[in-house]
Amino acid sequence: MVICGCITTNTLPPSREAMDAANATAEGIFQSFNSGDYGQFSANLSAEMKAGINESNFQGMREQIRAKYGGYRSKSVPEASVAQGYNNFIYNCNFDGGTLKIRLVMSPANASIIDGLWFPEGITGGNNANPPTSKPEISWLNLLSGLGMIVVGVGAMVYWYFRKRINPIYFFAGGVLWAVAIAIKLIMDLTISSGLQLQVMTAFTPLLAVVVLGFYYGLRTGIFECGIPYLAVRYSRLSERLGFGEAVALGIGFGGTEAVLLGIVALASVAALLLTPGGVERLPASVLEQFSLIMVPVPILERFLTIFIHTFAIVLVVYAVKRNDFRWLVLSIIYKTLVDGPVPFFYQYPAGMGMSGTVIMELYIAVLAAVGLIGLIWISERWPSGRLAGAR
Repeated sequence: MVICGCITTNTLPPSREAMDAANATAEGIFQSFNSGDYGQFSANLSAEMKAGINESNFQGMREQIRAKYGGYRSKSVPEASVAQGYNNFIYNCNFDGGTLKIRLVMSPANASIIDGLWFPEGITGGNNANPPTSKPEISWLNLLSGLGMIVVGVGAMVYWYFRKRINPIYFFAGGVLWAVAIAIKLIMDLTISSGLQLQVMTAFTPLLAVVVLGFYYGLRTGIFECGIPYLAVRYSRLSERLGFGEAVALGIGFGGTEAVLLGIVALASVAALLLTPGGVERLPASVLEQFSLIMVPVPILERFLTIFIHTFAIVLVVYAVKRNDFRWLVLSIIYKTLVDGPVPFFYQYPAGMGMSGTVIMELYIAVLAAVGLIGLIWISERWPSGRLAGAR
């Protein structure tokens, strides 16, 4: 899981599945302007949006629309774009008395959930009907998040190298294992994950869908991020003379590589927004909050904590091979499943709580990191000597 506020833009349009989901959600929103049904209007709003637009706000907005434009008739094919995984759709909505432009921003965790709703040209012909309370700004200080993540990744490897004089090949091997696991997950995201997510969100209630998707994303992470290292350790030269120090280096290489690359992405993304006129204004408020200077240390802290998580998971994998005991691999998979399993829940609920939600998510990561640190100490005291069980 990465709760780091890395902002990226994408010139490619949303997927067909995302378009279909947004169109269905948009139609419900626009029809509610006719019916006056707040339940219909709020059915697909994120928790943050529901908190910001209660029934009284909705009725006031609806009255303005009907007074100016009359009843809703139809919508155009939207102008679509993607920013930081958020699908943006701008509709020209046809009413009895004219056309009203409406922009919807959809959640990256659920293509049917609305994270932002704007009237780019206003409702009554003036400025935006719901302008932000303050102009969103990004400072060059936001680059410190990416730099800090890189320092965490490189620093962890440098520290362990000088402490144990570990052959750097183990850090490199850990990075390669991370790349392979992430490549497989990326292929799944580009092929089956979006369609599966849409089907799940359509077939189940929101809460049950979050649970089902949590199992999917969690087990996927556990199986690939633990299973691939297990196969590599057991059936390659990594199995030779792999002591506790080398196993930790493998895990630090795994997590450190992730920290460095995420840091580079964060740097490039923030720099692109700083240098692109109007880039910030296209992002939803929930993303803009992440640029507050108080949020700068958050991704750095998270990368620091996840180093312990990745390292413990990899050490469990190596321990399973050393002991020739599959149960330790299962424990590693369960541990990693707990890392990514709650991600759909966090995006759906705490993410709409602002700073409080961020604190909840980071506390969860901190608990898992503490378990990882305690587990590393426990295993270090029981690490078997000699060659791996079953080694060739």
